[in-house]
Amino acid sequence: MLPAMAEKPSIAIVGPGRLGRALALELTRAGYSISEIVSRDTAASKRKARELARKVDAQASTSDNACLNADLVWFCVPDREIAAASHQLASAIVWKKKIAFHSSGALASDELKALRRRGASVASVHPLMTFVSGSIPSLKGVPFAVEGDATAVRAARRIVWNLGGEAFTIRKQHKAAYHAWG
Repeated sequence: MLPAMAEKPSIAIVGPGRLGRALALELTRAGYSISEIVSRDTAASKRKARELARKVDAQASTSDNACLNADLVWFCVPDREIAAASHQLASAIVWKKKIAFHSSGALASDELKALRRRGASVASVHPLMTFVSGSIPSLKGVPFAVEGDATAVRAARRIVWNLGGEAFTIRKQHKAAYHAWG
């Protein structure tokens, strides 16, 4: 973790879908503060963000007005949108001393290179399970594949441990095979 970062950093979730919802609720149960839920600028996405934000005592925003004042920003968007979402938010704030995660099983942390170039430490943190609409599963015992910058990987391991999951390191070149196997 970064020296100035609290033991349990504040977290902003980008993407209020099934994964973002499950993570926000489980992170809250584990004692993390969720500061913001960032959605796309569509009626359905904004509604999901508002509902989730109420449940975790966070602010709802869109990518156009996101504050991102959290220590850590966790991208929970579809794989095809990770790079574009990070690029869109790269100039929104100062990323130096921040951490950013995405949760793709197939894509490496390099999808967040726009944030890395601006000073963020980045990682891919993928829970090896399916998130079904309408259910909030426990993450206890769930394996999480972790890959990325050393600082972000250390933060990811601590968060996964606090969620009751089991973090393991994966190499970038093995992500596609891991995802296919999963």
